[in-house]
Amino acid sequence: MSKRDLVEVSEIVGDYMDRIVKLFKPGKKITVLVRTPGDDHGQFDFMMSDDDPQELLNMIARRKAAGENPTSTAVEVTLPGWLAKEKGLT
Repeated sequence: MSKRDLVEVSEIVGDYMDRIVKLFKPGKKITVLVRTPGDDHGQFDFMMSDDDPQELLNMIARRKAAGENPTSTAVEVTLPGWLAKEKGLT
């Protein structure tokens, strides 16, 4: 990926991250990780976060120790009014 492509991807991902984190209570942190299986040297890894990498590792270790699948972990969220209405939650 060229530097120009990386800048463009970072801007797009950042916009989505801003939209996603607004669904959660204030003060939450967000991270996007993209990896290519088989890329043992991390040449194509992408990480964008507003969090401390060590805190991310701590969270992953907690979830792993709890035996949780990250896609099934319960979280507390605040849905924007339009989305709550669309989902029939209001």
